[in-house]
Amino acid sequence: MKIYIGNFVDRITEDTIRKMFEAFGHVESVKIIKDRFSGRSRGYGFVEMPSNAEADQAIKALNGDIVEKKPMKVNHADSGGKKKKKKKSSSKKKKSSSKKKKKKKRKKKKTSDEEDSGSSKSSSQTEKVPNSVNRVNTAAYADELFNLTGELEASNKELARATRYFYQEEPKKAPVTFDSKPYFTTEDFEKESRMNPDNLYVQRQLGMHYQL
Repeated sequence: MKIYIGNFVDRITEDTIRKMFEAFGHVESVKIIKDRFSGRSRGYGFVEMPSNAEADQAIKALNGDIVEKKPMKVNHADSGGKKKKKKKSSSKKKKSSSKKKKKKKRKKKKTSDEEDSGSSKSSSQTEKVPNSVNRVNTAAYADELFNLTGELEASNKELARATRYFYQEEPKKAPVTFDSKPYFTTEDFEKESRMNPDNLYVQRQLGMHYQL
């Protein structure tokens, strides 16, 4: 008779199992199922005993016996009915899994269709926006830049007055002329004005150079 033994630690060897069952009679073979990659015990195996009476005694005595803080499971290995039940349950699982896959595919199709419709709507809306919104008003930027340079010159004048006051020198009542050499010469601005006649900033800077 073939006996199933399980729920034991991987340290137990086939010799220890043989000794346990030999206490009840003759043992033909002992086989522990091992992992094919690691080679370690998977915690169950099979024992074959020629006498059915001796096998029944071993099952009654060893089933639930605690070995290294774990109760062993010892039963008859002939379980044809159990195999049939397992096959039925596996077929049911396959059917349910196939249904779930079909539902997931339907949901994915719906979401993809919704995304495509949303993207087409957004693209049509962007096309309706006039091109004039994206144009840059260069003249306005040039005016703002000119104003910023004027503010910078004024702040430099105030800084010069503050430094003279800090060093205990009386500030002159006459307006202070801000004498600073520009980074670009008059010739540079003339060339730039020829290349960009519509640039107000360049034209104003050129006029300031002529005043100097």
